[in-house]
Amino acid sequence: MTPKDLIINFFYLVFLLALVAGAIVFFIEGDRFAAFAMFLKSAWPIAFVLASLAFKLRLTQAEKVRGDKTGNNLKTLNLSFGDKMKNEFIAFALALVVLLVAALSESGVTAVTIVQAIFVLAIAYAWQKYIWFRAR
Repeated sequence: MTPKDLIINFFYLVFLLALVAGAIVFFIEGDRFAAFAMFLKSAWPIAFVLASLAFKLRLTQAEKVRGDKTGNNLKTLNLSFGDKMKNEFIAFALALVVLLVAALSESGVTAVTIVQAIFVLAIAYAWQKYIWFRAR
């Protein structure tokens, strides 16, 4: 692993720890156990999006390694695979935000919310693919 990969992995770990710490403070310290119970009931779509993001980032990392070996590392206008990974993170995070807002509301995550998150993810991901395929 390169130092840049280690830094990216470190920031992913810091983000995860901050997310868990923020959830603990928000739900437990804020005396919001009912909201926490609703959040747990609505957590499976959020977990699915996070697992999809982890899988996609791993594929992108493999693509970077493969591109470095062949010399075709998709650099256009000084953009790098780090930029591409950030772009993919944002595409998946948009769907995650839709699900988190619904999970924290009184109604929780419903089928309509899941469809909305899928549409947001599809639009953001299609745009990201358009930009990066155009760069080739």
